Amino acid sequence: MTAVRDALKFEGVEKVTEENAVEKFKNNIVATGHLPEKSVRKLKDIMQAKSAFEKGKMTKAEVNKITRSSGSFIRSITDFIQEKRGKQLEKAKVRVKHGEKIAEITLLGKKAFIIDNIDAKEKQLESAPIKEDGSLGTAKTCSIEDFEKALAKEKIPERVFIKQPVFDNIKKRYGEDSEILITF
Repeated sequence: MTAVRDALKFEGVEKVTEENAVEKFKNNIVATGHLPEKSVRKLKDIMQAKSAFEKGKMTKAEVNKITRSSGSFIRSITDFIQEKRGKQLEKAKVRVKHGEKIAEITLLGKKAFIIDNIDAKEKQLESAPIKEDGSLGTAKTCSIEDFEKALAKEKIPERVFIKQPVFDNIKKRYGEDSEILITF
């Protein structure tokens, strides 16, 4: 049920109860073509099985059967959520071509995470605070774990706006000939 709520949140549906979950799932995810129609049947089966289990009306064999059949449903929901989250994350990234290299700046909340060469075998990850004027503070080396914690903690913005000071920071860091690629 939690996975279904999370998937519906990505579609802008906030209030989901167990009573209206199937209907909202059908209207917002299946009807829009994100998941196949059989997902609704599987969700209904899971909800009925949960209800029967709570009442003590399921045998061990029935529990095992529904557990096996629900695996593909959970995988499809998880894939959907990861795809949506990945698309959101792409919107928070700014890529900078400098010479033959491409850098990546990910803007999350009040921090920016910088990789100077995304094609390098050993990527150097740095984080820099985003100041009030929009410029980047002093970059410090950080770990992938720091980046992952920030990803989990910060809400990825729907749109990323870049102020002039960030462009100035990019010019200063990568040179006047750097080119910027912004994904929408």
